[in-house]
Amino acid sequence: MSNYIEGLRAVKGSGEYISDVPNPPGTLFMVIYRSYLAHGKIKRIDVSDVFNHGGIAYTSQELLKVIKNPFPLAVSAKISYYPIAKEKVRFVGEPVAIVLAKDLYKAIDLLDYISVDIDPLPPVVTIKDALEGKSLVHEELGSNVVVHRKMKFGNVEEAFKSADISIRNDFKVARHSAMPLEGYGVLAYMTDTLNIVANIQGPLLQVYFISRALGIPETQIKITTPKDIGGSFGIKYSLYPYVTLASAASILSGHPVRWIESRTESFIGSSSSAEREGYVEIASDKEGKIKGIRYVFYEDVGAYPRPPEPGALFRVHGNLNGAYDVRNIEANYTVVLTNKAPTGLNRGYGAPQFYFALETSIDKLAEELKIDPLE
Repeated sequence: MSNYIEGLRAVKGSGEYISDVPNPPGTLFMVIYRSYLAHGKIKRIDVSDVFNHGGIAYTSQELLKVIKNPFPLAVSAKISYYPIAKEKVRFVGEPVAIVLAKDLYKAIDLLDYISVDIDPLPPVVTIKDALEGKSLVHEELGSNVVVHRKMKFGNVEEAFKSADISIRNDFKVARHSAMPLEGYGVLAYMTDTLNIVANIQGPLLQVYFISRALGIPETQIKITTPKDIGGSFGIKYSLYPYVTLASAASILSGHPVRWIESRTESFIGSSSSAEREGYVEIASDKEGKIKGIRYVFYEDVGAYPRPPEPGALFRVHGNLNGAYDVRNIEANYTVVLTNKAPTGLNRGYGAPQFYFALETSIDKLAEELKIDPLE
């Protein structure tokens, strides 16, 4: 008999997911008012009517008194990444305000009582837009390029100079994302510690980000997951901004706070793989022996380089030769910001984009040499 007990729980309908976690007394339900524009300056936010109709609402003005620091980034850049928009929105779906109520449906209805005026700015939509720099996602950065690296192994110039043939293969890989059966979910409440229950992937790794943002020692944060997290495929690693938001709401309100992501929210503001485009050049002799490869990759990570990004671009750096004996390799990496939702872990994490570019280039070389790609 199989020891796969998780499967037995699932087929019997006895799984225990984040929605099944009991609510502590006094729990409030959180819903999020999200930006309706990809890029713009926030002129005005009026949440007074939410209070007039029995709810609680917070904007960055209140939340950033508790969220004391921006999230740490994996890159050295003058960018402040908070879980709530401050002065400016940078992607459709970015949280602008939150509403708390005793009932989920009441909280959803109260969103209609929030009034937000945003002055639109030209959105940075494509990698080309980002490189042109006519509009900046983060003015303080002075550019939409957040990382540029060039690495060389061997003598690439000589490899191409002495080659019998060289090809160039342009490619583009669009964003894609997973759709776990259960979306994001979190329950946060204070006792003598900050208690968090979330269907998060890698919970112990997330404590660092939450601790830094809230200014609470890691030893004072207890994070657990339900027995089942409803699937992830990588994207639930990116849950920590919402965990931080719910935790801040709990601290401000003095109540336990629960947030469950809707499917619409998952489509709009969740996490996806990065968009990548560029080209691969291969130098070869007439027998198909590869003498050198040059990679030029441009990576779109959205509005913020949310950790572990830009890891997808560098994850396969140790595999630049693929399955081939290549001694001369050059890699040019450029990471840009656009007015799209931040990217993150996704099944394969950078590998599908890389191997698609490499293997289609190998096929093109084989076609030029009139040999079977399998050779």
